[in-house]
Amino acid sequence: ASLLVSAGCYALGTVGYRVATFHDCEDAARELQSQIQEARADLARRGMRF
Repeated sequence: ASLLVSAGCYALGTVGYRVATFHDCEDAARELQSQIQEARADLARRGMRF
């Protein structure tokens, strides 16, 4: 259970950092969307629902 929480916190922290340092760039926007999808898929595999 703590591994799931740790993974979730890491994913949210990474996304938060990327949003905070985000510049208006199409490539960066696509990369961020990709990372969000990967994080959601990983958390879904671990049983977390959105």
